[in-house]
Amino acid sequence: MGFTLVRRQGLIARLIAENIPELHREAVALFEANGLDTRGLGPECAAFILWSVHVGIVNARTSELDRWIAERLLEKQVSRIAKREGDAGLDALYRLRCGQVLATTRNIFLYRSGEGDLPALPVTLAGARLFVRQATGGRAALPAGALTSLLELLKAHFWSCVKPLEPSPRAAFP
Repeated sequence: MGFTLVRRQGLIARLIAENIPELHREAVALFEANGLDTRGLGPECAAFILWSVHVGIVNARTSELDRWIAERLLEKQVSRIAKREGDAGLDALYRLRCGQVLATTRNIFLYRSGEGDLPALPVTLAGARLFVRQATGGRAALPAGALTSLLELLKAHFWSCVKPLEPSPRAAFP
């Protein structure tokens, strides 16, 4: 099923606009409850949500041309957010995190996990540690219980960005 251009533009913008502030608010509460500095959370939350939308586009049940167009729309959204926030480095941060997160997961394709309807997600404990390390500048770590809570929080936001893009999970890992 392909997206119409208008639907795609609105959907990508809405996913980003809704999820970045919500993830930021929830992550700040978790970090503050564990005595961690929250100053670096804004850009990390934005990079995570942008990456999640990117994964949703990569796995969308649509044509390659449609995915290409959606990726260009995502790039426009990154530029708009960077201008609005006055953060010229957001685009570079997003691209850097896209590369770094590949070291924490098998890949970004969604595969059927055999556990209900949801596919196995590429959000891992190592990815949650990367999020904390980058948000705190490598100066702090979350306790194991809080890290698990952060992982569940990241998974929930990841899925809320991916599911509306109608992913088509593959049958098995190659």
